[in-house]
Amino acid sequence: MSNTYTDEQLEIISMIKMILDPDIYVDIWTMGLIYKIDIKSEESVEITMTFTTPFCPSASMLKEQIREQLESIGYNTVTIVVTFTPQWKCPEDLRVMLGI
Repeated sequence: MSNTYTDEQLEIISMIKMILDPDIYVDIWTMGLIYKIDIKSEESVEITMTFTTPFCPSASMLKEQIREQLESIGYNTVTIVVTFTPQWKCPEDLRVMLGI
């Protein structure tokens, strides 16, 4: 995503930052798992995201947490599109945080 966000997108980002990867305890925004936030209406949003691997054992749990967080701020329809294009790469900031 670009570095310019609407107030609505910033609110969504703040909610997404509350969702932690269960293995490394870093939020999924910082991990770079969210590729796009497309607000369709005041009540509908589409999130395009990825996982670190297509076989992520936490995929269902993370998607449900996203859905719950966004429903809590008024989005009745939360569509989550999972893609592996482009393939996830560990962001440089995260590498530094993890010491790798």
